[in-house]
Amino acid sequence: MSNIYTTSPTPAQEAASKAHSIFEPRFADIVSSLHSSLEEEVWFDDSDWDPAFDWTEDADAVWHAIAEDAEELTALPPQNANDLAQHRMSRLIARAIRSQSLFEIDDVLARSARCLDTAKRFCAPEIHYLLADAHECLDRMVCLAGSEIAEEEAFALPWSQSLAA
Repeated sequence: MSNIYTTSPTPAQEAASKAHSIFEPRFADIVSSLHSSLEEEVWFDDSDWDPAFDWTEDADAVWHAIAEDAEELTALPPQNANDLAQHRMSRLIARAIRSQSLFEIDDVLARSARCLDTAKRFCAPEIHYLLADAHECLDRMVCLAGSEIAEEEAFALPWSQSLAA
């Protein structure tokens, strides 16, 4: 008697394997890069490293690469609701990275909240989790941008220069 068994996939298993999205792993990489870049930027800003270790040039290249990855993902056609939600959030991530004002980032954050709310009803739980993580990263970007703008405006005030001296 032989111990070799052969199995053949059912039509449902074949359909499920074909339905596996190429969006999810690529979007997860974008969110992971976004999250780690935010952590590194905050860490470098709060550390007492020698100014010779200039993070700004590397940070700009990293942010530009994340925005390009997000735009490449938006070039792919979505196949279902999960893909569509990731497609929209990728576009918002790219827009947030390239934004020039706090108002634009705030708009991106509001749109990502609507995307997240829609995904709660129509997307798989693991996709909703990824979108929630992306929304949290966008929220942190707004907070960081707001604090940088407030610091620049405070420095421009006449009394701030007297405090620094």
